[in-house]
Amino acid sequence: MGTQVAEARPASARQPGRGRTAGLLADAGRIEGLDGLRALAVAAVLVYHLRPASLPGGFLGVDVFFVVSGFLITTLLLREIATRGRIDLARFWLRRARRLLPPLLAVVVLSVPLAWLASTDLLVGIGRQVLGAVTFSSNWLEIGAGSSYFDATAPQLFVNFWSLAVEEQFYLLWPAAVAALVAAAGGRRRTRVALVLAAVSAAFMAVLHTPGEDATRVYYGTDTHLFGLMIGAALAFAFATPGTALRPRRGDGAGATSGPRWPWRASPR
Repeated sequence: MGTQVAEARPASARQPGRGRTAGLLADAGRIEGLDGLRALAVAAVLVYHLRPASLPGGFLGVDVFFVVSGFLITTLLLREIATRGRIDLARFWLRRARRLLPPLLAVVVLSVPLAWLASTDLLVGIGRQVLGAVTFSSNWLEIGAGSSYFDATAPQLFVNFWSLAVEEQFYLLWPAAVAALVAAAGGRRRTRVALVLAAVSAAFMAVLHTPGEDATRVYYGTDTHLFGLMIGAALAFAFATPGTALRPRRGDGAGATSGPRWPWRASPR
C-alpha cells in the first residue's frame, strides 16, 4: 500500500451533503479549552494514583484524555483530506514519531538507572516493560504476562505506558479508516459509524469483565478501551458536518464556504 491512502476531491467540488467539510472550521480558531481539559484529566489521574481516597474516580481522566485525543487526531486527518485531497500515512506517522519518541526514550533511559538506585523491586520484568514502552505495545505485553494494573503490591516502573500504547495503536490504524469513511460516507454517517464502534468497544468491556475479578484485561485492551477515542472521533465528524448540533447551518443553508479553508491548528498531543 502506498502512502496516498485516500484521494478526495476538494470540498468545493464534492457532492452536496457528502463530506462538505471545507470552511466549516473557518470561524473556530483554536479551541483553547481543550488544552485545559487535557491538563485537568492528567491532574485527575495523578491525584488518583497519589491519593486515591481523595479522588476515587480520578482514573476516568484517562477516558477524558482519550476523547480529546480522538477529536484532535480525527480533525487533523479531516483537515488534511480537505486541503491536500488525501492522507499521507508516512508523513502522519513520521510526525507522531518525532513528537513522541525523543521524550519517551529519554524517560526510559533515565528512569531505569534511577529505579535501580531507589529499589530493585521496580526492575521486576523491566525487560518486558522497556520493550513494551519503545514498541507501544505495553498493554498487550502486560496482559499476556498476567500483570495487574490494580495490584499495589507489585509496582511496575512503566505501568502507565499502557494508555500511550492504546493511543499509538489508534494512530496506526485510524488514518486509513478515516480515509475509507470519507470516501464512502457523508458526515452524518461517519459520525454514526464512530458511535457504533464506541458502543461495541464499551460492550466488549462489559461482557469480558467479571465483577470481583481483576479488570486489567478490559482496562488495558485496545478493543475494550477504544470507546473514548471513538467518541472523540464522532465529535470531530459532527463538528465538521453542516446541519448538526455542533455545526448548525448558516447563511444559504449549505453550511460551507467555497474553497478548503481549515485554519484550526489541531495538535494531537
